[in-house]
Parts: sequence; structure tokens; C-alpha cells
Amino acid sequence: MRALLRCDATAAGGVGHLVRCLALAEAATARGWRVAVVGRVTAPLGRRLLAASGVPLLPFDGPGDVPADAHLPPSDLDPARLAALVRATRADVLHVDHYAPVVGLRAAIREAGGALSCVEDGPFGRREADVVVDPTPGAEAAGRPADGSGTVLLGVRHAPMRSAVARAHDLARPPAGRDPHVLVVLGGTDATGAAAAVVAAIARTGVRTGAVTVIVRPDHAEDVRRAGADLPLRLVGPQDDLPALAAAHDVVVTAAGTTVWELAAVGVATGAVVVAENQRIGYERAVGLGLTAGLGTPDDLAGPTAGRLATLLSDPATRGRLAAAGPRVV
Repeated sequence: MRALLRCDATAAGGVGHLVRCLALAEAATARGWRVAVVGRVTAPLGRRLLAASGVPLLPFDGPGDVPADAHLPPSDLDPARLAALVRATRADVLHVDHYAPVVGLRAAIREAGGALSCVEDGPFGRREADVVVDPTPGAEAAGRPADGSGTVLLGVRHAPMRSAVARAHDLARPPAGRDPHVLVVLGGTDATGAAAAVVAAIARTGVRTGAVTVIVRPDHAEDVRRAGADLPLRLVGPQDDLPALAAAHDVVVTAAGTTVWELAAVGVATGAVVVAENQRIGYERAVGLGLTAGLGTPDDLAGPTAGRLATLLSDPATRGRLAAAGPRVV
């Protein structure tokens, strides 16, 4: 059996879609499937994760009528191009983890002899497919508009998880009353440059911490240093094994995307920051389920949610509740 996984991993869009696809690739290859990623993987972290996985990336220069750039609709999901890829590779399944709107993709893939599987986050990426997965918490209660899709899997229990998450769960440090060691990670690429705002907010709380490790791109590093001049900062680049690094910390302040579910499964206390509008539904549901402390947007940290951040940093009981809730739900 063969599967194509359509996703992108770029500085602007982050690596979350690729991370989910690689979790699926792990499971598929363990069951004997042949898998390839189809898309634009330009973020250095994305390239490293893909290389470590052993999953090939098409370019596809291909036989027959498949154009040389058929592996790239970089910003859309052109049904004709993707159907041509399915035919040329004899793929049984095209799996799409991408928010671009598209009409007629399921019909095109079926005509090419394949089935279409899609991941969506609430309304983002929603389209008709043979298999639909919405892994956001509470999706099973919210439901989904009928659109003719086949199997529909709703809720965080269907979130794809890499084996690295399970390994990190075994490493997670128990909650303690010491000055908390803090990790700040605003997505795989910190596309919005929000890390400096988070570090400034940590400094404003006045809470004494252990080391504050910040995952930051080189072009944002100086802003972070200025914001955290009075903190015990440690700056590192994007991490190949983020779950393991998170497990070594008492609290993680994270963007409210894919990382929230992975860290919940690891069993580490988190505070989530909304850095993109497509994260808001999952953020609100995760906060409602007690999986993370809701810190709002980077701007909110200067006012409305500053107290929540201070509590997260200063109260071991709060961190303990959050750390325990994640593995029960995810």
C-alpha cells in the first residue's frame, strides 16, 4: 500500500502540519506502507525532521503527463496536479494536512484510483473526503456539518502522535516546588516573532525562576535578549526533539497549535498563546478541558492574562493539575 502526505513546512507557515504527517508516516510504515511527503519543506527544522524520519520528499520529475513541479502547489491543492501524482505513483491514499480551500479534490482523487484523507482544525482545512480527522479537543461534542464525507473521526483522541512523544512522557519531571525551569516555544519557526513578548511578560511577573530556555530563530534572538535582560536566559535554535526538551522543564509557554497536544500527552504543564487565528478554536477547547493555562494573545500578556502567567510560574499546584490532566485526555 502507498500513501502520499500533502503538507508544507515553511518559515511563514510553521512545521505543525509536517509534524502531524510524520506521526502518520510512522504508523503507516510500521504497518508496511510506503509513504512519501508531497509539498514544500523549506524550514530548516522541517528538513531535519523529514531527513530523520527517512520519509522521502517528492520532487517528482516524473513519468507521463505529470509536470515537473506537480509536487508543488505550494499554496493551493490543485486537484488535477494531485490526481496526476496519485496516478503516477500508484498511491492508494492521498492524505492532506493543509488549510488551502479546494473544490472537487475528492472526486479527482477517486477518479485517479485513490482515496482522500484530510485533517482539519474546526473549519480550517475542512473539505469532503473519504476519511476526515479533526483532532481538536471537543470536536466530538461540537460535531461537523454533513458534506458527504465517509469516516469522520472527531476529538483529540484521534490526534496523530509521534513516538518521540511517548518517549518523552516517560522522562517528564514530576511537579516540584523549586523555582520553575521554563521553556518558551512559539511554534517550530516562531513565524510571528512572539517569543520576545512572552519573555518580556515572564520578566514583568517578577516571579523567580530557574533557567528560562527560549527556542528562537537567529533573526529574533537580539529582541529576546533585550526582553529578558534580567532573566536567566538560555537561547537555543529550533529543536529536533522538542518533546524530550519539554519533559526536562517544569512549565512550557507554547503557541496554541499542534505542540499543545503533544505536550499534554508528555505530561508537562503548559500555558498556551494564540499566535494565529486558526489556533483559537483548539485553544479555547484545550483551556476549557483544563489541558493548558490560557494566556490569550501576545498582546494580552501585557494586561488581561498577566496574572494567569504569574500563577502558572509561581504555583506548583496549578502546574501539577495541568501536567496531570494532559495524559488523561490526549
